[in-house]
Amino acid sequence: MGHEAGRNCILIVIMALLGAMAAPAQAQEIRLQETTTPLAEALVRLAGQTSVDLVYAQSLVQNVTISCAYTGPSALNALRCLLRGTGLDARTTRPGQIVIVEAAEPIRRRTVSGLVSDDSGLPLAGAHVFLTDLSRGAITNRTGFFTFPDMRSGLHRVRISFLGFAPLDTLIAASDRPAAIRLRTEAVSAQDVLVESSEPRPGDRTPLPGMVAPPIARLERLPASLGGQDLLEALTWMPGIRRAGEVTGGLLVRGAGPDQNLYLLDGAPVYHPWHAFSLISTFQTETFRSVRVFRGAFPAEFGGRLSAVLDAELSDGRGPEPRASGAVNTHSARFLIEAPLSERASFMLGGRRSYVDRLIGREHPVEDDLGRKDTLKTGYYFYDWTAKLVFRPDDLSRVSITSYRGRDDLDLRLPFDVSLDLSSWLRPTDLLFEVSEWWRNRVVSVRYERLLSTRWYLTATSYDSRYQAREGAYLRPTLASDVRSTYGVDIRDAGLRVDMDYFRSDRHEFRMGWQAVSREFDSDVDALIRYNPDLFERLQEESNVRSVELSGYAQDTWRPSRHLEVLAGLRAVAFGSDRQIRLEPRLSAQWTLHPRLLLARGSFTRSYQYLHRIRDRHSFLYDIVSSRWIPSSRSADPARGTEWAVGLETRPRAYTIRLGGYLRRQHRVLLPRDVFQSKDDLSGPGIEVGTLLGQYEPGEARAFGVEAGLGHAGRRWMSQLSLTAERSDARPETGNQPFRPTRFDVPLAGRLYVERRWGAWSLGGAAVLRSGYPITVPEARYELSGPLDQEPVTYLYRPTVHNGRLPAYGRIDISAARDFRWLDAAWHVRLQLYNVLNHRNVIDRFYEPEGSRVVTRNQRGLPILPLFELRLDL
Repeated sequence: MGHEAGRNCILIVIMALLGAMAAPAQAQEIRLQETTTPLAEALVRLAGQTSVDLVYAQSLVQNVTISCAYTGPSALNALRCLLRGTGLDARTTRPGQIVIVEAAEPIRRRTVSGLVSDDSGLPLAGAHVFLTDLSRGAITNRTGFFTFPDMRSGLHRVRISFLGFAPLDTLIAASDRPAAIRLRTEAVSAQDVLVESSEPRPGDRTPLPGMVAPPIARLERLPASLGGQDLLEALTWMPGIRRAGEVTGGLLVRGAGPDQNLYLLDGAPVYHPWHAFSLISTFQTETFRSVRVFRGAFPAEFGGRLSAVLDAELSDGRGPEPRASGAVNTHSARFLIEAPLSERASFMLGGRRSYVDRLIGREHPVEDDLGRKDTLKTGYYFYDWTAKLVFRPDDLSRVSITSYRGRDDLDLRLPFDVSLDLSSWLRPTDLLFEVSEWWRNRVVSVRYERLLSTRWYLTATSYDSRYQAREGAYLRPTLASDVRSTYGVDIRDAGLRVDMDYFRSDRHEFRMGWQAVSREFDSDVDALIRYNPDLFERLQEESNVRSVELSGYAQDTWRPSRHLEVLAGLRAVAFGSDRQIRLEPRLSAQWTLHPRLLLARGSFTRSYQYLHRIRDRHSFLYDIVSSRWIPSSRSADPARGTEWAVGLETRPRAYTIRLGGYLRRQHRVLLPRDVFQSKDDLSGPGIEVGTLLGQYEPGEARAFGVEAGLGHAGRRWMSQLSLTAERSDARPETGNQPFRPTRFDVPLAGRLYVERRWGAWSLGGAAVLRSGYPITVPEARYELSGPLDQEPVTYLYRPTVHNGRLPAYGRIDISAARDFRWLDAAWHVRLQLYNVLNHRNVIDRFYEPEGSRVVTRNQRGLPILPLFELRLDL
């Protein structure tokens, strides 16, 4: 018993000594000083300072960063400091072991968001924002806004980059207010890379195979046929877009007609975006901040046309310093001023006017050998004004006011028998014609944008767009007869549009909105035809049509994975008095096969067009230059279009390569009942809508094609190649007639522009080649005569429409430019030779019976033309 008691005492003493030794170890002080540290690393350091066994699932702590400062003896308190704000909790399961679990209370989810701008406060659209800890990315929208919804509370490490600016690594707290972020400009040097403007990389765009958004700086370098800065001309270098005529006519997109395009200027429609009888567009490239073109496939937010949508946003003048430029070219002179008014306001003002009337004069007093005097007129000019004022009441809102005014004015008084001999024009005569015509566009747009929260973004646009034209004519073909007429067209389009963006999560981004539009279509004609002093005919008519359109849409950008993006939307429209609601589903998808090298797109688009553009096909007294639009009604259904499209895109190095294909069907489009009707009568049937519709019939059209485009922009070389193979045909919906090629059917077309820079010098060459347009070739001739006819009348037999084709069209242009400084200013001079080979293409062909044979007469295109431009930048 004594020995056993002694052993127990010894054990008690040893345990006491061990406890005394262990006590200092348990009481060892723990020190933590962590700042935006990955939680997994902080846990390893904590375990190294304690003997506590930490148990946790790796999935709970990965991609979590923490900040913590702790000094003390408690391992449990130190761990809770590390887990504060992470949604995790620490629990002791047994002595010496702590388990990390999800907090019992649900954590509060917040949003990481911000507004990215440059040094001057100009929003940077297309900037790349990357959460380095979570490997998640986003792209800023056109207002510089980005958001990452459903984030844990706390600080997050973010990297922001944009071409031409220094990358920024910063910390952004998840909160209910967006962070204001400004990037500094940075000089970027590379051997063969020219930093122009940001164009998103392949995976950054919307998943629409037909959408192109070339940088404005690149569009400014693409040549216009007649020189100057012309946005619509520059867009013809993109695949699937071309002009209807040699240098005139509207834009043709994927084989559709020019009336099937919607032109938006800061959200307001422009009905006639052309000057000089469609030679020059009203859109000057340098006045714009961004341009998007949707070819065939467009999202649910756009509607009202079947072929394409041009969404152009004017520059707002924000920049570190004021900027001014002026230029004069072959046909006009222009200026542009951009300047900040304060830290929150800026403006842009641009103007342009032709000057040929200043060179040759508008009025010419003449006198012949007999002393007769007269005043002949050769007046023509066009002008336009573009202005934009931007004001930011606070960091979360933006107000912009846009105004555009443009006008063409033609005033002619010439002998009736003018010839190519210009010296014979300016002479007194009793037989003459007078033409007094003008047409103009006036657009006012007010847009309000507001970041309501980190998830909601509001855009409200109100606009008033008006197109007017007035045609006056006086003809005196003989001493006993004359014709006087005036004809007017007035189109007014006023609308209110509200769009809402909802950033649900990084997988779902919703956009929804509604629009109300009121349209007025007025026209009038007053014509007096005097055949002789005792016989005359008078035509007086007015036409007034009103329509209201209500529409709404909703669309979701769904990203189920890093490689797949789906854009699904639905548009609903109620038009006119019938209030029938028509649905327009839209669906597109983008699959990223390689993050930087290859992506594939596909889309399905259903759309309606509720406006038809028609003209009288009989009288030459009206509908000469004006555009006559009429709304759909019970007697004219809206046209319906369906298009399927696919596309591939890759960007190896500094190149952009696009391949695409499409298939389109259209129904209820208006086709002429008599394609051979000549517009050469004095008195037509009138301007009433029903009368004009009687000259047309509903038809169906179809088109399919493949496109290829290659673009390159480097420091020394720039090139743009577009190739298109397409077919388009149409037929009336009744009569079971076969499909025939449309007026602008072109099986093959290609355009190439190459530019090389040597220091201050640059040389460029452009080549245009396409198939000839379809024509109708007569197959026979026949003669008819009546009992009162002195001679039989010869007619041409043309049973088949568009059974022939003009010769292929080809042209080569060259240019040379030089930059230099003079008088403390930057100057740019450019010389261009249009059609340098002087190959006058056949652009039309006529067949006329003469006696016993049919004579072919060709209308040829423009010869070689020297063009110039001189620009001054301050």
